[in-house]
Amino acid sequence: MIDLKELDNDPWSTFPTKKDDLRALVAAVTWQPIETAPKTKKRILAIKGKTMKIVVWSAILEEWDNPQEWGEDGTWKPTHWMPLPEPPKGEVL
Repeated sequence: MIDLKELDNDPWSTFPTKKDDLRALVAAVTWQPIETAPKTKKRILAIKGKTMKIVVWSAILEEWDNPQEWGEDGTWKPTHWMPLPEPPKGEVL
């Protein structure tokens, strides 16, 4: 696990932009508490226990929703999230 606090103590990390870039990268690839997830129409990867789902915030339901599971009772409450990666560029086989 990467300790972001160590970046500030690393004498070799003297360029603030590089530290900021690394912080952004770590935040993008590590699980974060669901309370920090953006409540927008952008889909995210969410997890609860060992179950992962792609979800989007529903302002109407005021909960995380998986459009592929519409009609369910909404009892699945994720605990953590991370952004989805960008799709591959170019032709995918």
